[in-house]
Amino acid sequence: MRGDVDLIQQAASGSVAAHLGLVDLAIAAGADGSVRRIEALIAAETWARLAATNGAVPENRTLVGVLLARADFEAERCAPYNVQWYEGEARRVLKLLAALDDHEARQVLDELGPTADNDNHHEPDVAVHTTLAAAARGDLAALASLAEEALDLLKSGGSDPLEALTAGELYARLGAASGDVSHMRRLAGIMLKRAEYEYREGSHALGDSATTEATILLSILVDCGDQSMGHWLNLLVNDSPMAPVAVAASYRPTILKFIETKGAC
Repeated sequence: MRGDVDLIQQAASGSVAAHLGLVDLAIAAGADGSVRRIEALIAAETWARLAATNGAVPENRTLVGVLLARADFEAERCAPYNVQWYEGEARRVLKLLAALDDHEARQVLDELGPTADNDNHHEPDVAVHTTLAAAARGDLAALASLAEEALDLLKSGGSDPLEALTAGELYARLGAASGDVSHMRRLAGIMLKRAEYEYREGSHALGDSATTEATILLSILVDCGDQSMGHWLNLLVNDSPMAPVAVAASYRPTILKFIETKGAC
């Protein structure tokens, strides 16, 4: 889920307002059906968690709203464990807000009622918060760590593939927005994994879109002197469906030189 390019650039520079703007965009995209609702909620949560690291009341209220929206979604798809987990996360943030004399937070806590499980696993993780806070400021190492963590979950099967792909993509986008080569490589790799996922799920249009973006990213890297990516670009354009490659080439004609002519024997 790409988000607005200008907002991504601003978020990469640490703008809390941009993070909140991206939350709004994600929610709107889910509401109008331009992206899957689950993907929109994952994106909104990712941006909201980054914004909330500043500790301010409005940003943490936004995070609570996203967490409760996710809990409602999980209830709709009959996933009680997930409902319990997201409500537990919302309670954790609400307790922080209540400690800051936020009367609305206390009211929402009362409305949620007592928790059915032990909330100890929702205690703040200092290391995670520190990494998120650094990422929210645009720290490239922190963004790399979060993106790699998402990829590790994807490989191990420790997370829903769409959850890991979406979060990893957004962290990589923030890093790539700064022009960092390693993050551009990482984003290209994630888009290829996204394409594989979408094709496997039968979402060919989304798979084509991800293939086009990966092709463009690899082309940019090659044209900027990263010749190690030439091999991967060659493989991609010759092993992928022609339609998304053609779209990529319409933006970057230098891609055409990597397409091998397939003559008849």
